[in-house]
Amino acid sequence: MKRAIWMLCAVVMISSANSSSQTLTFGFANGTVTGTSPQVYAFDITVYASAAGYKAGDIGVYFNYNTTGFGSDISNSNKMTSALGPHFNNGIYYLIENDNTSSRAAVTMAYPLTGTETFAIEIPTTPTVLFHIEIEILDPDQTAGLSFEPSLMQAVDYTGASIFTLVATDTDDHSLPVELSTFDAAIEKNSIKISWVTESEIDNTGFHLYRSENSEGPFTQINGALIPGAGNSTEPREYSFVDDRIEPDHDYYYKLADVDIYGKTRWHGPISINTANLNIPDEYLLEQNYPNPFNPTTTIQYALPEGQHVQLEIFNTRGEKVRTLVNAFKPAGTFQIQWDGRDDQGMLMPTGLYFYKISAGSFKDIHKMLFTK
Repeated sequence: MKRAIWMLCAVVMISSANSSSQTLTFGFANGTVTGTSPQVYAFDITVYASAAGYKAGDIGVYFNYNTTGFGSDISNSNKMTSALGPHFNNGIYYLIENDNTSSRAAVTMAYPLTGTETFAIEIPTTPTVLFHIEIEILDPDQTAGLSFEPSLMQAVDYTGASIFTLVATDTDDHSLPVELSTFDAAIEKNSIKISWVTESEIDNTGFHLYRSENSEGPFTQINGALIPGAGNSTEPREYSFVDDRIEPDHDYYYKLADVDIYGKTRWHGPISINTANLNIPDEYLLEQNYPNPFNPTTTIQYALPEGQHVQLEIFNTRGEKVRTLVNAFKPAGTFQIQWDGRDDQGMLMPTGLYFYKISAGSFKDIHKMLFTK
């Protein structure tokens, strides 16, 4: 999920008791994407006055949106919700029907009688949230396409006598966050390589990858540290992750989560892959190293018919362990690892006879090798 912060301004001139004219500035701000099913795009409509002391009553804000991104008649189908900002929460507000269009909605605020003043609340002189809007996303690869509708927006001053029409401009398309062009998985040797390409990124700190054996989940994170993102980019970026904790003849489902600089998460997928085509050996096996004798390096190959925690260690002729080559869970498959003649501290060992031993579940085996000059 991404968060794009933006401020677009719409200005309305209003009479005031303190001056001959006042300016109310409206804007869109604090766009975020949250959730998975459905995803929800949230944003604020802000307002501020050009000078202190102005009180407003009825305010009606009309805005357009991209129906490709959100669907048509969203306010008529309960896919849009609204709330008043904390400063204005004593007012009465409404989410208006789409005004006979498929791409317009409106929110309006009215203040009830309070003493001798009708419909009155002072407007702050710094941008203040007037409305908070949330809309279910239909297509996250689209833009939000938000813009004010200047011919319809109105504000009424505290006397209740003056109505002023908004003049508005929009200079940003409010792009919805990280756009993926590809997200797929492929079998590579004894593992699954998950790859994805972003066409653009906004405030993206990075990615987490999740896996399940069921399309409905639950999904478990399989990467350790955050996979770093590009931050802000308009160029394609390629990413990949290798999942080697797999078994043959299984279905695996993957979801990708992008995380923005504000900690918000947006989900992609799931994608799926079956491991029927894995090249799985029929039995446990520890091969003879090659070359042997060797200098400076040799390769050790081993095979696992099923996933196991593997220990592969090097010992000298006195039975002292000098190097641990593998100490980790490995999936079913065939693996190779090199030894460079050094111990766990990086010191080069003397030439001579050495033994390498494997332990994988109940399987154990040992071979000897010769390190020469």
